[in-house]
Amino acid sequence: MREYRGMTAAERVADRRSRLIHAGYVIFSDLGFGEASIERLCASAHISIRAFYECFASREELFFVVLNRCREETREAVVRAAAESETNQLTRMVAAYIDHVMADRRRSRILHREARLVMRPEDVQPQLDRLLMVFVEASGDRAFSVALLGALEALLLAWDKGEVSRADLARLPAMLDQAG
Repeated sequence: MREYRGMTAAERVADRRSRLIHAGYVIFSDLGFGEASIERLCASAHISIRAFYECFASREELFFVVLNRCREETREAVVRAAAESETNQLTRMVAAYIDHVMADRRRSRILHREARLVMRPEDVQPQLDRLLMVFVEASGDRAFSVALLGALEALLLAWDKGEVSRADLARLPAMLDQAG
């Protein structure tokens, strides 16, 4: 296989894809999906428009890849918290969810603002079900878990808008523990 700049063709495509995912993460969160043109994404990733279409069929497909990566990383943080101990498991999971999402405002914006604007309900459910099942296993109650995730999403969206403080969110796991 012929190399160019020390990379095979497959490695170059993987590199361009990685740069586009990073550019999408930054632009979708900072400017919003509506302002994230393919031209702007390509300029940020330093690739041609033709190269974009070698990696993704559309801007929506790139957004879904970015969103799914954010959701999977968040789910993994929650699973790690659940595995730490059997006691106060749900409280630790909520704290892990909040901490992980708030650690990077861009992640919060993609998960809670842009996803609502871009995705259709049928696109959202499979991804939410993976995270939801982690909470259902800890609580034993699907309805409670759905309500809890909905409340967390609404609170983090309010935090992103400046309507709820970081301190307010930090108190939530303790409040949940007291109510438990």
